[in-house]
Amino acid sequence: MRKLIVLTGIALFLTGCRGTQAYTQQDLQQVRLGYAEIRPTYLAFKQAFQSGDGTGVVKYFRREQSECRIPDVIDNRDSIDPNVNLFQVSIALDDMCNAIESAYVTWAQAHGLPYDRNIVPGRPLNVFIQADTDLKSTARELRHPAALA
Repeated sequence: MRKLIVLTGIALFLTGCRGTQAYTQQDLQQVRLGYAEIRPTYLAFKQAFQSGDGTGVVKYFRREQSECRIPDVIDNRDSIDPNVNLFQVSIALDDMCNAIESAYVTWAQAHGLPYDRNIVPGRPLNVFIQADTDLKSTARELRHPAALA
């Protein structure tokens, strides 16, 4: 019984160390910045990919490579409560980046371009489905970032 009380106390202490904030101001700023940069790149890449515009595919893939560092920084900091909308937007940013990378691998394989062999190529008809689904809710979630997801 004493062990249970001690373990419960330690667990409460450790969860309390996280603080009461659901996210930091830096999280909010970086998620908003990421959304403002990645969303247009995702939409332009998708358009180029679906229309067969090789120049656009390469251009927007290169842009994604720098812009998608933002979600990586947010993920590494790991300071957003997973129960709030801001966390969902962060996931949506990851999904958009992953869709671009996966579609690019498919494109690169078909056109003899270099690509990261660690990335699984996406099926052309399915690669954008999750990110498109995420886009439908991200604007609303950003308006109310602290709301429970």
